[in-house]
Amino acid sequence: MLVAKLFSIRKVVTRANHPFSPLPTSFHLSPLPTYTSVAASELEASVLSTINKMTDFEFEYPSYGLRNRYGSDKLGRPDQEFNYYLLHIGVSILVTVPNLFLFITLMSKSGTGNMRPLDKILLNYTINGILWGVFGHSLFTHTYFFNWSFGIIACRIYHTLMVAFDFAFQFHMFVVSVDRVLQAISPYRYLQRVNSVGCGILLAFPWVSTILVTLPIYFVGFASNSTTPSLALLPVTTITNGYPDAVTEISLPAPNPVCSSALIPPANRAFHLFTFIICLFTVASTFIVIYFLLKSRGLQSYRLLTSVDRRSIRSSLTAGIVVNLMFAATMFVLKCFHQHIMDNGYRQHDERFWIALDVFAYLAVSSAGIIPVLWFVDSDVRKALYTLYRRIVPEPSEESKLASKSKRDSFELIND
Repeated sequence: MLVAKLFSIRKVVTRANHPFSPLPTSFHLSPLPTYTSVAASELEASVLSTINKMTDFEFEYPSYGLRNRYGSDKLGRPDQEFNYYLLHIGVSILVTVPNLFLFITLMSKSGTGNMRPLDKILLNYTINGILWGVFGHSLFTHTYFFNWSFGIIACRIYHTLMVAFDFAFQFHMFVVSVDRVLQAISPYRYLQRVNSVGCGILLAFPWVSTILVTLPIYFVGFASNSTTPSLALLPVTTITNGYPDAVTEISLPAPNPVCSSALIPPANRAFHLFTFIICLFTVASTFIVIYFLLKSRGLQSYRLLTSVDRRSIRSSLTAGIVVNLMFAATMFVLKCFHQHIMDNGYRQHDERFWIALDVFAYLAVSSAGIIPVLWFVDSDVRKALYTLYRRIVPEPSEESKLASKSKRDSFELIND
């Protein structure tokens, strides 16, 4: 029974090494002395307690849920592995395609000189979303399913980029919230700051902040980079007839070097705390925008605008409210789940908890592709889409309209 449990641990550790690092083939147990039934149970409890202490603190990178939880169930079951592969292919498409569509739509406005500060921020947002979908989700899916190996350095760079894409996504949502508040408070001045220094700061802030945050994570943030307990030697006290006898070491060669997306506890907690603060800020900014939107008819800054500009601003602010609520709701609930797991351990929950966690985990990841669709609530974005459509499919001229009308009339006369 002890050997079976130890080999079940092997499945979890093997899963954690994907997608880049070489996989261990098996564990080798050193010969064990013969014990009484009491001694065997004590030995098993001691070994499992040690293993639990060493594996409890490692969490897979939260964008994909806690994949270690399902590692022992999925390994060796091709049907579940293929379903897992299809799920991540769907996430990759869901993140990439809407961002690419919004990027093309906004780029069609760049040549007209009608770019708002919001449009420039959304362009940066879509670039991050496209990179996240292609080099993040899609690359992860194929390397994980086909067991491609590129070495330990490439693995660590890859996992750092995954964290960077996530941070950039949240920083861009932060900047969008700031931009929505600025437009709600003073819409007249907002239209005059397209090429101002403040607009440039908002555009550069997400990228600079992402670099400053993720560089330390590459060197010290991952559990595989730190001096963590190894599974190589497990000291176990042998008990014979109820008395301590000797200390035996069970040799379990740990996969070395290990590369996984597990973050060390301080980095993991800081990551969740950061997202929690961003969610609170987006909620607060949403209420500020709603307040000024309701008061807009009585504000002097709105009276200086034309009726067309007022309608455009209201639709833009409404789109920002919807987007912020979508982001805050999914990410806030997900971080509450993960914080609860870090505080209570991930072995204390039933299957319903894990199903709920998976739903919100994948919904939070997919929100990077759902949010670009919600921006089409903005009338300016819809106008840009219609203009792009007319460039691809030109509107028929008056002559062609008259010709088609005469053909239709003649066809009706023939039928009569």
